[in-house]
Amino acid sequence: MDGAQMAYPTIHTPARYVIEVYGELDPSWSDEMAGMDFERIQRQDGTWITRLSGRLVDQAALAGILNHLYLLRFTILTVQRVTDDSTPALALG
Repeated sequence: MDGAQMAYPTIHTPARYVIEVYGELDPSWSDEMAGMDFERIQRQDGTWITRLSGRLVDQAALAGILNHLYLLRFTILTVQRVTDDSTPALALG
């Protein structure tokens, strides 16, 4: 990499996240989840997983969503930061 240092994200860096929770989260909650997209997936055993995805302004926004899911009593299965700079950042509002 020509001796240049790689720039790592900070807690203040906008990023795209994918969060999976156990159960069905109604898409009407999208505004409460910073406008993230919802995808409900039925597993082979008949149970449901909800996948939320979207770009957030920083990790404070991510923490707010995770806390909201906790307060709604959803079991968080995965949280993943993905690299995709084509989506504008979403803000909690």
